[in-house]
Amino acid sequence: MIKTKRKIFTSIISVFIFSLMANCSNEQSERTNAQKKSNSEFTLKSSHDSVKTISWYGFEEGMKKAKSEKKYIFVDFYTEWFTYCKKLESETYTDEKVYKYLNDKFVPIKVNAESQNKVSFAGQKLTEQELAATFGVSSYPTLFFMNGEKDALGQIPGFVTADDLFMIANYVATNSYKTKSLDQYKNSFKS
Repeated sequence: MIKTKRKIFTSIISVFIFSLMANCSNEQSERTNAQKKSNSEFTLKSSHDSVKTISWYGFEEGMKKAKSEKKYIFVDFYTEWFTYCKKLESETYTDEKVYKYLNDKFVPIKVNAESQNKVSFAGQKLTEQELAATFGVSSYPTLFFMNGEKDALGQIPGFVTADDLFMIANYVATNSYKTKSLDQYKNSFKS
């Protein structure tokens, strides 16, 4: 299991997000036979048909990039069939301030929590499904903020709006989580 240095941060984020999100239980009735999508399929297009995207990385590549560039990590554990994963993709990640900020300040990583693709983590070869279990993911989507040392700083279980994700990402990227609670930051945050 990953050791969390910032337990208070995780608790605050969880309480905050639970008050914002819709119920995010695993609805098996929505499950489809969708196959794993490649990173290029997460490209989002605007009405002007110009590409607007989060530059998603696979887990191993993203972790290496974050370490070499000394950037924070944003991980989206998702499933292809769940409504709130799709809603996050279509509503939150298409927001210009969100995708620009995540691309600039973080290394964004997508992990299909049901995939049997193998990745290396903590000296082990795991499937992406096993990796999700290692992170304690039990609902989808679950978003993690991490530092380049592979330490989890906090998580967001479930759907989050663009404004809230932008604010929380800013809370992490500006290192404000080290000096104030999320509620204190939220009250002073101007987007």
